[in-house]
Amino acid sequence: MFIIMLMRNLDLDQIRSFIAAADLRSFTAAGECLAATQSAISVRVAKLEHQLGKRLLARTPRAVALTEDGRLFLPWARRIVGTHDEALAAMDDLAADEPTLRLAVSDHATAGRLPSALQSLRNAQPRLVPDVVVGTSADMMAAYDVGAADAAIVRQDADRRDGIHLYEEPLVWIAADRLAERVNRPVDLVALRGQCDVKAAMTRALDERGLPWRIVFQGGSVTALQAAVEAGLGVTAVGRTHVPSRCAVLDDLPVMPASRVVMHTRLPAPMRDTLRAAFRQIGRPMS
Repeated sequence: MFIIMLMRNLDLDQIRSFIAAADLRSFTAAGECLAATQSAISVRVAKLEHQLGKRLLARTPRAVALTEDGRLFLPWARRIVGTHDEALAAMDDLAADEPTLRLAVSDHATAGRLPSALQSLRNAQPRLVPDVVVGTSADMMAAYDVGAADAAIVRQDADRRDGIHLYEEPLVWIAADRLAERVNRPVDLVALRGQCDVKAAMTRALDERGLPWRIVFQGGSVTALQAAVEAGLGVTAVGRTHVPSRCAVLDDLPVMPASRVVMHTRLPAPMRDTLRAAFRQIGRPMS
C-alpha cells in the first residue's frame, strides 16, 4: 500500500520578494530592487503567506514590518535563496568560458578605491567579466539577499553581524580646506539620500554631543557628497582612507565609531578568496 503525501513547494520569486520587502520595509522599494511593481510584490508575499499559513509582514499605509512569524522565517528564507544561488553559481563556473561576476558594492565602503580592487581582481582572474552596481550598503545588501548579486561589499549593519571581515577603519569628519576652521552651527550636513548607516551615525553623534544640525545637501553617491563638500556646502563623514585630497579632517566634531567593512558571498572557495584579497587591500593606507 502506497501513501501519497501532498508536498508544499515554496516559490523562489515569492521568497525573494518577501526578503526584499522585509529588508527595505517597503513593497515599492522591493519592487524597484526586483524590477517589479509594488502590487506584484504585495501579491507574491500574500501568496507566500497563504502557502505557509502565517502572516509574515504587518502592513501599514507608510511601511511594512516583520511579524514574529516573519522574523522566524527570514533566516530560513535567506538560506533557501542562498543555497539555490550557490548551486547555480557552481554550475555556471563549470560551464562558462568567460564567467560573469555580479558585484554589489557599497559606495561608502569603497569610495574612490574601487578601481584598485577591480585591477587586483583582473590581475588574479583575467577572463572574469565583472558586472558591478554601486549604491548604499542597505540597497546593495538587499540586492544580494534577493539573489541579484553574487557578492556584496558593504559596511556592516548594526543589526547583522554576519559577513566575511575585510577591514576596519574610523569614520572621520571632512570639510573643504578653506572651511576646516569654521564649521557652522548648526552643523551643515552633506549625506546620502534615503536609508544610510553613515548618515545615522553622523546625526546620532551630533545629537549625543547636543550639537544642532541640518541636512543641506543629499546625493545618490559618495562622489556627489565629495563634490558638495569640496564646494563648501557642508561637512560629511567618510572612511579615513577615503578623504579627498582637497578636503581636511575636522577635529572639533564628535569622534565617529570605527566602521567594519564585510563581504557577503555564496561563491565557492577559490573565487571567494580571490574576491576577498582584491577588496581587502582597499583598507590599507595609500603610499
